[in-house]
Amino acid sequence: MPWQIVTLDHDAARPHMILTDKRAPGSHMRVYFDKTVEIFLGHEDLFECPVRATITPDEVIVVAVRYSMFHVIVLENILASLDVVHADRKAALAWMRQGMPHDDGRRLEDAKCVDGNVAGPLAVREGWPFDLVDAEIFSALRDPHIPKVRSVLLEREATRRGLRITAEPT
Repeated sequence: MPWQIVTLDHDAARPHMILTDKRAPGSHMRVYFDKTVEIFLGHEDLFECPVRATITPDEVIVVAVRYSMFHVIVLENILASLDVVHADRKAALAWMRQGMPHDDGRRLEDAKCVDGNVAGPLAVREGWPFDLVDAEIFSALRDPHIPKVRSVLLEREATRRGLRITAEPT
């Protein structure tokens, strides 16, 4: 998958970068520099995703609020691309496969969602852009050279805070 870096947060308590797959909206990765990778699936906003996998050198943990067979297959492919051993992939996804109804002939994208094994939310809002003060958000949005994907995240955070991005803060 063609992953694109959204942000590099080297000043966070746990330095990391966030990537997204522009061809598959709702697919995100947060890669920590301590050899941990988190995969988020199912929503354009990483922090609203109902499916998360955490991969470390020692384990693979998959949790979900709701999921479908589509999520299982996408996760299996991403885990394989990260060179997670087949047996570890199979074990991590076993509970999801067991919870899925039998194939009812629908397209994969229309597959029925079922309840997962946890309640949400699955991601903590930390690091960039959440640690920015309002004035920093406005300043960053005025930068004519800001990449589109970063401006979208800043606008989303401004909206979440109830800020009006068409006017300067008073």
